[in-house]
Amino acid sequence: HFLACTWFFIGLQTQLSDTGASWIHGAAVIAQGEPSALLDASTPYQYSVCLNWAVGVIALASVDTMPTNIAERLLFASTTMIAFLFGSAVVSLLSARIIDF
Repeated sequence: HFLACTWFFIGLQTQLSDTGASWIHGAAVIAQGEPSALLDASTPYQYSVCLNWAVGVIALASVDTMPTNIAERLLFASTTMIAFLFGSAVVSLLSARIIDF
């Protein structure tokens, strides 16, 4: 939840964008054949898009929402590295427990 909210917050911060772009601008919603901006969608839909990104990054899966400026890229890269280190630590601990068993 915290990561999803952070992703949305950084996407809204136009003053942090060195490129003038944000992932929010690229996340159009197709509703009834018409493209619509993500910010025009319902709050639950906006949250589900952010949560989908957060879970995908934590699980080291593919995500369809990509960063478009340095702040978003830093969050993406740091989250991916932390998730990778955490996942590696879990595998290491489980392997050690199995060997000790």
